[in-house]
Amino acid sequence: MSTILTKEQAARQIWLLYFNRTLLERGVITEKQHNQMKVKILSQPGSG
Repeated sequence: MSTILTKEQAARQIWLLYFNRTLLERGVITEKQHNQMKVKILSQPGSG
């Protein structure tokens, strides 16, 4: 399995991380929830 992201996978990961951070900054989610979601986003197949 390759650890190199396709452009589509990279774009998806960037957007998910952006929205996750935005939710944290706006107080919609807690830091704990943010960290849990970040781990899930980064551990998805094709993310490295």
